[in-house]
Amino acid sequence: MSSRHSTTLLKEAVGVFSIFILMATGILASGGSHHWAYSGEDDPSHWYNFYDLCSGNKQSPIDIVPSTAKPQNFLPIHLGNYDTIGKSLTLINNGHTVLLSLPKNYADYRMPFVRDGGLTNQFVFAQLHFHWGAEGVRGSEHTTSKEDNPAFDPITSVLDHVLAEFRQLIGEDGDLLVNNYRPAQPLMGRTVHVRSSSTKMAASLVAFLLPILAILAM
Repeated sequence: MSSRHSTTLLKEAVGVFSIFILMATGILASGGSHHWAYSGEDDPSHWYNFYDLCSGNKQSPIDIVPSTAKPQNFLPIHLGNYDTIGKSLTLINNGHTVLLSLPKNYADYRMPFVRDGGLTNQFVFAQLHFHWGAEGVRGSEHTTSKEDNPAFDPITSVLDHVLAEFRQLIGEDGDLLVNNYRPAQPLMGRTVHVRSSSTKMAASLVAFLLPILAILAM
């Protein structure tokens, strides 16, 4: 794969993968431990009764409708250190999903980061994980013109000046940043085998993402 083609695919990552920014407000979770579900009296339309942060008008999942989207003159989004090959990355199976994380002692100056593109601050990489469907469909959390995609790869990032605080709060497998537990859902019955298994990967984030992007671009 040529470097030019790799750069093109990397730029496409902005469109193919959603970059989820966790705004550090001093609260990782709100609303207590009330049970929530995707159907019945605890379905998404009722979540605002139990969680204050679910009462806004920009709630997940989001359906992106290109025909009604309003153009914005943002600066190009800037990804830094995503092509840096450093210490081994850790791929973890936590029983709910697959997480890719950096070593806890990863040097701050080498941390992958994102800025510009309409962002008011710089955010550093915390981890990435995957959502996928049982049969290659309906794996994405968000939709485009009501159409689902087979998989969805949120890149969880945090404000760079609160990185040290998050390192103290985050668990070994990132459960505090991404609480992905939920009961098995109809038509979404994916299975993650062998909870807590992990493997080491000596690679950069770009090296990890490019093969996935290449498949999606076919």
